Amino acid sequence: MSEQRWIPIETAPKDGSEIIGIHFRQWEGMSPTVYGPWTIAFRGKTWRSSWDGSEVVNYMSDFGIEYKEPDCEPTHWMPMPAPPALTDEKGTS
Repeated sequence: MSEQRWIPIETAPKDGSEIIGIHFRQWEGMSPTVYGPWTIAFRGKTWRSSWDGSEVVNYMSDFGIEYKEPDCEPTHWMPMPAPPALTDEKGTS
């Protein structure tokens, strides 16, 4: 199995293909922060969740739904993995 790596979002397909995206941030002297992963697709002029078309940057907090700042757009991506193989009742392919 080949190792998957996060790729800069600038190289992601913008044809509506579903991909996995994250937002990665690191400030000097602090631990990295990662938002996601999300399954996303580029639709219109922005990244949107691939399952319902909502904006990727909203999230739930203790105070309800909040919206991240614009600088929380996806920064990295990976292709979607192949779906699981179909199995029979015994769990074999």
